[in-house]
Amino acid sequence: MTDERRPRPSERSIWSTIRRDPDDGAIGAVWSGLTVDLDATPQKSRRIVDWPWSSGMPGVPRIWPRMPGPAIAVLAVVAMLAATMVIGVIATAHRLPPPFGLAKPGLIAFDDGGDIFVANADGTGRRAVTSGPADDVQPTWSPDGTMIAFWSLNPGETFASLSVIDADGTHPRAVATKDLRVDVSGTRTLDPYDIVWSPDDRSLAFTGGTSYHEQVVVASVDGTGSAAVGDPGFDSQTPTWSPDGTKIAFRGGRADSDRGVYVMNADGSDLRRVTLEVDDSWGNTYSYFMPAWSPDGARIAFSRKAPDVRHPSGVWGVQQVWVVDAGGGNERVLSDDQAVNDYPAWAPDGSRIAYRRSLDGEAATTVVVKPDGSDPITLAGSGVGIPRWSPDGSAIVSNAAAETGSGVDIVVSSTDSGAALRFPATATDAPTALGNGDVSWQRLAP
Repeated sequence: MTDERRPRPSERSIWSTIRRDPDDGAIGAVWSGLTVDLDATPQKSRRIVDWPWSSGMPGVPRIWPRMPGPAIAVLAVVAMLAATMVIGVIATAHRLPPPFGLAKPGLIAFDDGGDIFVANADGTGRRAVTSGPADDVQPTWSPDGTMIAFWSLNPGETFASLSVIDADGTHPRAVATKDLRVDVSGTRTLDPYDIVWSPDDRSLAFTGGTSYHEQVVVASVDGTGSAAVGDPGFDSQTPTWSPDGTKIAFRGGRADSDRGVYVMNADGSDLRRVTLEVDDSWGNTYSYFMPAWSPDGARIAFSRKAPDVRHPSGVWGVQQVWVVDAGGGNERVLSDDQAVNDYPAWAPDGSRIAYRRSLDGEAATTVVVKPDGSDPITLAGSGVGIPRWSPDGSAIVSNAAAETGSGVDIVVSSTDSGAALRFPATATDAPTALGNGDVSWQRLAP
């Protein structure tokens, strides 16, 4: 009579199975076939197999407890399944969001009393990321959500260190420095939101140089160095990266007469102006401020004074929000009213622009409009500062003077329902002169 039973696997084949990476789809097929074969195979004597030994496991005897061959085959497949699941978990934990477009909202970072904190969007889960005698201010999340850049200022020093720290508060490192402005009273000042990440998370751009001659500086995140980019005789401030990381837009000019928004390659070459020249004897062209590149790379939003608009106080030239094509042309104003409008910020999908609106005698508010200026919506939450979008485009986060007592609140305003949630940024310490709840929202992979 013919014996139709399948031979049990050899020790060599079992060892090879354990060591080999499974092919796509092989795990399910092997498991299904193996269980069928085991059920259909009569079991004879218990064949003894030595479990493989690894010198990387000190203290483990060379021969583990012996097990029957069929059982070891099942364990081999289970080991492969477990290894695949672990690899999947690791891959998921390190999955990163794209640098532009919609993403999942993570933690909100803010400064309080000279330290950087993070918290959930409802204010819970608050924890410190930095500590120490230095004033750590203006946190800015990296596009991949794994790092925070910030300015660190030691007491008595007239320069600030651009620092980077991992999201969990580990591996802090200084990557560049910049001189601080010091007014006649000796107070140190620092431009707000002057840190911008490159889309690939490898570089940071900021306004460096001196108070008499500012230049865009690019620093490597790994701390290997920093350098000014662009024409050394050309003033340049408040940089912003193009979505593909090949260009930088900024406010620049050698004199008031040629101030405007300019674009250059990331290495400083091919400098060109993209905004129109404005004939303004009062020098209001210098007010070009905070350019922001659209997520699709096609347009740049910025603010500047409109010399033909009169403020209620009687002053001509009110700050307005504008949009221009990234290649120049089609320049248009979005906020044609008598209020001061500034700090434009694009929604992650480029469908809307948020900006701050303030008018004498009224608390500042956040306005959201389409890129052509239509359908303006004023969000709940008054007295707010610079707006920052949530990664999914559903809310705006900003800071504001506390509604009760002194200090600063974080304000999260829904762009859909209009509801606003506030929680205190200031816990126990008073805001520093250079930091007062500046905010940034972490991006996570969906």
